Amino acid sequence: MKKNLFIETIKVKDGVLYNQELHQKRANQTAKALFNTTIDLGLAQLHIPSYALRGLYKCRIVYADRVNKIEFLPYCKRVIKTCALVRNNQIDYRYKSANRELFNQLLKQTQTDEILLVKDGFITDSSFSNLVFENEEGFFTPSTYLLKGVKREELLQRGVIHSREIREENLAEYHTVYFINAMNDLTDGLSFPLAKLVRDNSYESDQ
Repeated sequence: MKKNLFIETIKVKDGVLYNQELHQKRANQTAKALFNTTIDLGLAQLHIPSYALRGLYKCRIVYADRVNKIEFLPYCKRVIKTCALVRNNQIDYRYKSANRELFNQLLKQTQTDEILLVKDGFITDSSFSNLVFENEEGFFTPSTYLLKGVKREELLQRGVIHSREIREENLAEYHTVYFINAMNDLTDGLSFPLAKLVRDNSYESDQ
């Protein structure tokens, strides 16, 4: 029987691997929960190819109960000009699966660059990242996330952002949403003005 595959995407900038301990911790939690084992990603001994020693790359590690593949890919920052709210009460992405078909389907449905996912009335994540909302009080990330992201965890530990419950009706309290993941820090400015968010009720999916 073919095992489900999972991924860790690690930022590599000028030959430096970022947040190694947090990535290893999450991979171990996934392997323990799904395969009743631990897994060594081998980050301490990982050989970074010469072409990835300068500039920004992502190290993509595919694994199940053992490492399946490691690749280094150039990273290009996304451009988000349109974004829609999508309500889906069935979505479950607690482990970073390599299967992203549902996210792809939802993006195709909205025909926007990105989506903000709502589950049971609570704001969760985007299709590729955790979320941080800004208002005059500071920066806040939903406590109702889908995936426990590495960058989200780092920023919480540093006190840069704070976790709070954010419902759909609370969005009016914020002016900007930031998209954060292993490759995108809060300071990278990958954001979208909430005043332009598409909130059409037709974007509901329980598949």
